[in-house]
Amino acid sequence: MESEIKKYSASGPIFEPRPGWGRQLKSWLNTNWQWVLPTALLVILLLIIGSYLNRPSQQTADTANQTLSPTPFIDFMTISINKGDSKTLVARHALALYLTANPDINLSPEQKLHAENLLAAKVPADQLIAGTKLEFNPDNILIAITAAQKLTPSQLAKYRAYLK
Repeated sequence: MESEIKKYSASGPIFEPRPGWGRQLKSWLNTNWQWVLPTALLVILLLIIGSYLNRPSQQTADTANQTLSPTPFIDFMTISINKGDSKTLVARHALALYLTANPDINLSPEQKLHAENLLAAKVPADQLIAGTKLEFNPDNILIAITAAQKLTPSQLAKYRAYLK
């Protein structure tokens, strides 16, 4: 019976195992290390130099902070809530108080409207109770002013329509 099984067996191609990816990579690196290593080091060096040149210098960052952000005179601004005050009206009072404390900042009416809208979005509606006081962080007001100063002429024209 065993002879019958051997008699009818068909032989197929015999594949010899080849080295895996790790061995192939090792073999390739062994033959090409003389140009791979210097190229990799050069690319890393160029990336480091590029990132160093693209970062702003400390002096430039300090100068930008001095010119763009005036020092607020008060830590927090407290606004009293009166009966009938809306979020926009409270934001308008906070912006007016900040602009009074920082007279070197000049905003057009359109820019003021944009800054008021940004500040009003941060006022919690549940705190608009007559007789209470609401605190505004001057940094948030400065962020709204900076955003208003960056408006394009077409955006200013859209706000101008609301001022009429």
